[in-house]
Amino acid sequence: MIPHFTLASGSLVSYLFYVPPGSPIYAGDVIVVDDNVRNLRFFAKVTEIESAKESAPVPPCTIKITAYPLGFVDEKTIFHPPRTTPTTGSAIRYPTTDDLTFLTRIMGEIEIGKMRSGMGLLEEVPISLHARILTQHMGIFATTGMGKSNFMKVLAASVMRDQPFGLLLIDSHGEYVTGLREADGTVHYGLLHYKKKRENLSVFSVRSDDIIARNRLEKLSLSYHNFLATDLELMYPLNHAQQEVTFSLLPYPGEDIIDFFMNEDVESLPSSMKTTAYLGNHPAIVHRLRSLKPDALRVIQRHIEDLIKRCQLFMTEETSSVQAIVQKLFQKKVVLIDIPQISEQGELFIVAVITRAIMDACKKRAIEGPDTRQVLIAIEEAQRVLGENSVGAQIFRELIMEGRKFGVGVCAITQQPKNIDRHLLAQMNTSVIMGLSDQYDRQIMATSAKQDLTKMMIEIQTLGQGEAIISTLGIPFPVSAKIHHYESYIDKLNQE
Repeated sequence: MIPHFTLASGSLVSYLFYVPPGSPIYAGDVIVVDDNVRNLRFFAKVTEIESAKESAPVPPCTIKITAYPLGFVDEKTIFHPPRTTPTTGSAIRYPTTDDLTFLTRIMGEIEIGKMRSGMGLLEEVPISLHARILTQHMGIFATTGMGKSNFMKVLAASVMRDQPFGLLLIDSHGEYVTGLREADGTVHYGLLHYKKKRENLSVFSVRSDDIIARNRLEKLSLSYHNFLATDLELMYPLNHAQQEVTFSLLPYPGEDIIDFFMNEDVESLPSSMKTTAYLGNHPAIVHRLRSLKPDALRVIQRHIEDLIKRCQLFMTEETSSVQAIVQKLFQKKVVLIDIPQISEQGELFIVAVITRAIMDACKKRAIEGPDTRQVLIAIEEAQRVLGENSVGAQIFRELIMEGRKFGVGVCAITQQPKNIDRHLLAQMNTSVIMGLSDQYDRQIMATSAKQDLTKMMIEIQTLGQGEAIISTLGIPFPVSAKIHHYESYIDKLNQE
């Protein structure tokens, strides 16, 4: 008979062993295989649990366990990928804190939680991500209610504490600034509750002057000059003729475009077939547009009028916060754009304008000489601008494909990874999977993460609120984590 908790068989892709039925072992448990013959310690993660067959060479009423190899540690406690397998008959046990010392040594600087093993926590093993890897693009993938807002606040607090890079957050629900109080009285902290590092947070808001003054926020404003005609493609469906209008307007300043369409009647534009003189303020624009379809011009005019109306809380003719936002990010601060009650079109416009300014500034900075400052841009509902058929999203595609060269990364947050362009999804070097209800979404993430997660499909399917599987280049194998409860984390940070 094969004794319990000894390796029955092993290969480079799986380990097999047996345990008695009363053993507290669960999918996702990390186990250690002590190979005393070779003086190596192997690590694996439980992926399948089933009843052993009656014909199995083990005691009756036994549970069969399959585990996925993670790697091994040699005599010098150096971790290696699973390029060999332990000796049959090696003892199997649960890990101790000392066993995982190699892991704590290679963690990064941005703490987000504790290591999870099955149903339990390894309290002495913090999960901390590498700043240099995060700015090479990351994705947060979670169904509603699984804890992605809590994760983003924990991430922001850790960035406020250590300032490894600048972090841009867009809050369209008003939950990140002062927090929220639920109907049952439960209080959810905002970033302002991290009082000890308040100076590392800058908030640009569209709220009332009274709230802005009381909480030491800054007024968000975008000027007409920040506008590009192609921004309309993000916010409105445009046909080919209308897109031709927006591309024709690219050489002209935003303030001139808006002034023309807001104050002059496109119905009266002189035809390209007529010699009628134009007496308005924008002859160059008129010369460019006069040969285009009048119906398309009228649609663009309506869209610009609608844009100005939707964005009246922050859109001005001259004043702009954009350069101040970029400078705060270069100072490695968390910059929060607080825009509750702003329409989705207005939100996309704001994100596009600020992203474009960051990219332009970073490109200019790269030309002037080496600069180690980095920026991470978080984009909620990222499938809107990173989908295969996302129209007008060129600035975001440029951010994904070229941003890392200039020290700019994207943090794509979505409930629907299947709707992200596969080529863009493949560019993300860090994936935080926090529970996905759709089977296809789970399969997409299991195969597109930088580390193979296909053996962890059961664990991904059973993730609870606040639990995550993290695949990143900075950690040698996918780790399971329990993300810090934000309120408890902030109380701890304020006492440090």
